[in-house]
Amino acid sequence: MVETTGSRTFRILLLSYHSPTNVISAGGFRRTFEILKRTPDDVEVFVVDNSPSFLSTLDNGAVHVKEYRVPGVIKGLEDRFFIFERLLEWLFSFILMVVNCIELKRAGGYFDLVYVPSSEIFPSLFAGLVAKYIFKNELVLCNMNIDIYSYLFMRLLVRLHNRADRVIALSEDLRDKLRHLGAEGTIEVNGAGIDNEYIAKVLEGRASDKQYDAVFVGRTTVHKGSLDLVKIWSIVTGVFAQARLLMIGSLDPVNHSMLRTSIKKHNMEKNIVVKGTVLEDAKFGLMKDSKLCVFPSYVEEWGIVPQEALACGLPVVLYDLPVYKENIRSCEAVFAVEVGDYMGIARKTIELLSDDAFREYAAIGPAFVARYNWDVVSQAEFRILTKAG
Repeated sequence: MVETTGSRTFRILLLSYHSPTNVISAGGFRRTFEILKRTPDDVEVFVVDNSPSFLSTLDNGAVHVKEYRVPGVIKGLEDRFFIFERLLEWLFSFILMVVNCIELKRAGGYFDLVYVPSSEIFPSLFAGLVAKYIFKNELVLCNMNIDIYSYLFMRLLVRLHNRADRVIALSEDLRDKLRHLGAEGTIEVNGAGIDNEYIAKVLEGRASDKQYDAVFVGRTTVHKGSLDLVKIWSIVTGVFAQARLLMIGSLDPVNHSMLRTSIKKHNMEKNIVVKGTVLEDAKFGLMKDSKLCVFPSYVEEWGIVPQEALACGLPVVLYDLPVYKENIRSCEAVFAVEVGDYMGIARKTIELLSDDAFREYAAIGPAFVARYNWDVVSQAEFRILTKAG
């Protein structure tokens, strides 16, 4: 049960599921963390999240975290039966979130609002819909991305979102997609930010030897362009034989296997370094140690990684997704090519690496992204949440 402290009167129940890691491995989870980190004094948030929860460090007077744990025997199936394991994990996560809600209700817990900050993830979405009726409260869903699903699942997702009292979309582009798929009711738009001060502090006084020619940060999936990266780099190394690409981000067994197979097929074992997940300060240090950022993602609804790369002084080469017109498209250090044109990304990468042309953009990116601030995003989010109650 959430205990009241001081003047904190507005109580939010937040339901969350994330891939089981204590390192934040996706932009949506980073957004949740940064928003809760700035919880106003008159708000309390009670979080039900799976273990290990990256939100546990926020467990204080304003944010309370209760972790649920999926049985280890299920996790043990991941390497051999990934899809089956993930479906089981989702099912158990949904059940455990609902059980926690029932226990809270029986203990006399009460909330002004139920909030699901990554409502494109089915277990927390379903749990939020159930919690709405358990507590007889309003439900606010925040959708981060819908393009990761097939058309049938996108339609299902939107129908479920229509049962919420209010929906937050990460961008105008995403709001338009939700509308096109049949979303009804109020859809607020609130984007994401970056922690410019933290990045500057991490990089302050740091000498960079640019040991990597390019860096990619993100979940290593086909949607994020992982296989395009291998083809891109095979073209780049045709001009710069020793060029090295660093890939940072979470890897599930299926996508990791496809990536390894593609790297071997293109003889890129010595040119592509697959790092996996790293802590935030290490991530920004590795970005700084790279000459540019290559980001051939197909499914962004905001794009935190390109902004972070710009903050580190890197030019960014990416696919020209509609959402970038809302934030970074006008930046001179951003080079967008037609979606799917991996050869175009390779050509631009070669151009930036030639004669160290990438250095011309070192000061442009940090100045441009200074406008994106988590304080503004958090304030807007809590305005939406508290007025919904």
